Amino acid sequence: MVYLCHTCSHQNVAAGYRRTDSYKLWSQTVHDLTATQETVDDLSGKLWCGGHGASQDIIVASMVTAHAMGKVIPQLNGKLTRIALQVPTPNVSVMDLTCRVEKAAKYDEIKKAVKLISEGSPTGILGYTEDQVISCEFNSYIYSSAFDAGSGISLNDHFFKIIFYYDNEFGNSDQFVDLMVHMASKE
Repeated sequence: MVYLCHTCSHQNVAAGYRRTDSYKLWSQTVHDLTATQETVDDLSGKLWCGGHGASQDIIVASMVTAHAMGKVIPQLNGKLTRIALQVPTPNVSVMDLTCRVEKAAKYDEIKKAVKLISEGSPTGILGYTEDQVISCEFNSYIYSSAFDAGSGISLNDHFFKIIFYYDNEFGNSDQFVDLMVHMASKE
């Protein structure tokens, strides 16, 4: 048996996209500082913009997550486009997911469906909140991601913007521990 536990962005994507009847998804992640970013302006081995100091710049980055998620979740293959903005915050990222769905729906129906998913199995993957929240409230958040019901909008009955928060390190680490416990139970 092969087990997979990927990066924080992959964990968030999987939680946010787990069940969808969307036929096109666009995602923008506003990502916190990462260990691969420079602390001050310096030369970058990859891209010119990657050499700029993370604590003073917003850096546009490509996300390989879209291609990888199409391999892991086949129903997303070719339907997902992603981009990231790396911003100078120490922790917690937010994903802005734009969905174009085939079947007409109201935003309240989207919220209801996501709440059902968050309460279903497996547990501990997708959180749900209707509270007014900001990113720092998700420090040490154990779920892979949290659906922020109050921040999403309906552009029309087929086009929605949905917001998810995630703690890049703690939530991902917690999922990794869950995977290790699961693997140990199978031996």
